[in-house]
Amino acid sequence: MELKETTVTELYAHLNQILGREITTQDADIAVAVLNDQKMPVGGIIAEFMGAEVHIKQLVLSEGLQAVGVDAALLREVFMRSGQRGAKVATAYADNDAVQAFYEANGFTVFGELADVPVMGRTRVYLQRRL
Repeated sequence: MELKETTVTELYAHLNQILGREITTQDADIAVAVLNDQKMPVGGIIAEFMGAEVHIKQLVLSEGLQAVGVDAALLREVFMRSGQRGAKVATAYADNDAVQAFYEANGFTVFGELADVPVMGRTRVYLQRRL
């Protein structure tokens, strides 16, 4: 596997194929793709700077790549790049327990919750990590 900086537009096209649905965003400052041995994107991460904060907007991988630590490698890449640009904290949100556990295993802590978001009966958890 290889990590490669790319454009947000190009990465979103590949992430949409991996997910089988459309995800979009207007703003992003970091876009890093994961390339397989054939140099085809199999995932990636998109993040946005807001002052001293970098917010993880999307982290998507093809099935099976999470178990080998590629997701954590993408986070470390964002931490390195954003730290070089002066970010002091990374933020993310989780809409399920597995995503929350992943972020917590990578040094994030919960700082807030919002009930019935994104849908009734679910809770969105907001997390932060000092860089």
